Amino acid sequence: MQDGPASYGHDGSGDATGRALAVLAYFLAAFSGLFLLVWKRDDRFVRFHALQAVAATLVFFAAGFLLWALAGFPILGFLYAYLLKLYLFALFLYWLFLMYRAWRGDWYRIPYLGRLLERELGR
Repeated sequence: MQDGPASYGHDGSGDATGRALAVLAYFLAAFSGLFLLVWKRDDRFVRFHALQAVAATLVFFAAGFLLWALAGFPILGFLYAYLLKLYLFALFLYWLFLMYRAWRGDWYRIPYLGRLLERELGR
């Protein structure tokens, strides 16, 4: 069942332990994602979410760093500082959403990034 353009929808993937580990992959961002990539090589569901957590952490960190660097400019710095705060709040909410979708057992793909990672796993 398709749940949207960036998702495979709920297909019952993973048991309760696998779903909990997929949530854990997002919990500490790249750190727990890397740990689970090494530890749970045989579980495709956990590997997908762990790899997505690592890649998303890198992309989101780069975007946040760019906003932080732009906040240092004196003319529009105040605007970028507010955008950085808004970005961090939205990122927190999106991270909670990713953990929720992993708990449901969804193969939710982050737009664009998830498609690239999907090729890496050969799903």
